[in-house]
Amino acid sequence: MIKSYLPLPLLAFSSNFIKKNRIKFFLIKFVANNIFIYLLTSH
Repeated sequence: MIKSYLPLPLLAFSSNFIKKNRIKFFLIKFVANNIFIYLLTSH
């Protein structure tokens, strides 16, 4: 619902930004999960 109120250029920019940074987000999430699992298993 909120997306429909956004101006089209902003929506296009945000979707393009997400596409470019999707790999970074996955890498950060992957590393964070590994650190979390390491902390849980190291005790």
